[in-house]
Amino acid sequence: MAKTLAQLRTFTRTLLSEPTASYWSDSELNGWINDGARLFCNLTDCLDDISTNSGVQYQADYTCPSDYTKIQRIEYVRGNSVYDVTPATLREQYTGVTRNSVSQPYRANIVGNVIRFDGRLNAAANADELDGAITATDTTITLDDVDGFPREGRVIIDDEVIEYWNVDSDNNELEVCSRGKEGTTAATHTDATAVTLRDIYVYHYKTPATLSSDTDTTELPLSFENAPSHYAAYLGRLKSKDYDLAAAQEQIFNGFVERGTVWAKQKIKRSFRPL
Repeated sequence: MAKTLAQLRTFTRTLLSEPTASYWSDSELNGWINDGARLFCNLTDCLDDISTNSGVQYQADYTCPSDYTKIQRIEYVRGNSVYDVTPATLREQYTGVTRNSVSQPYRANIVGNVIRFDGRLNAAANADELDGAITATDTTITLDDVDGFPREGRVIIDDEVIEYWNVDSDNNELEVCSRGKEGTTAATHTDATAVTLRDIYVYHYKTPATLSSDTDTTELPLSFENAPSHYAAYLGRLKSKDYDLAAAQEQIFNGFVERGTVWAKQKIKRSFRPL
């Protein structure tokens, strides 16, 4: 089971030989633990995720995921076809030519927190309406018409992103639904609410969520969950000017980074292709 913030802080205090707060406060240890988790993920690319968006007609710019560090790849869905959109190099971002209207973008420039396709999409994401209200736990969603929805994919209803794994064309249903994806919350939705396809998929490396409550659990893989504590102990020893002990903790943290980098390169990257 993943460690909580309280457990990571307790382990940090063990490394600092201070079981209860005296020289180092709980709040500063919490901050250093979160700093260590973010640094570890930024250096190793050990966390990846998928974020989606719905294409808007005649729009080329879309917001990057708020927690991304690097974009792995981008996919654009048109019907049951999936197209890879190549992230442009830095040089291409400043020298490329933007097409006025495209049915399928080929390149995307990453500019700050914006994904900019090489042309404005000539069609909006497919959309329909609910045929009947749904609860927060329903796993089958009935639409007025499922024509234009791929066999698998994600949709957004109000503020909730929902993943589905089958389409029943005879009954106009999206089936085997997983609710509340991408950090959204499963909720009830009323009849005739818009159901919009997510046709832009952004595969990206990410930073971990900030641990703020003592019961919050780390997102780091179990083999590396102690790395933030060693980083926090390193900063703690720097504060107390115990430089030899700080160097020892820094070396341990760097060892975690080296192993984490190898692990991240070897693992099979998550892939969601709504075919």
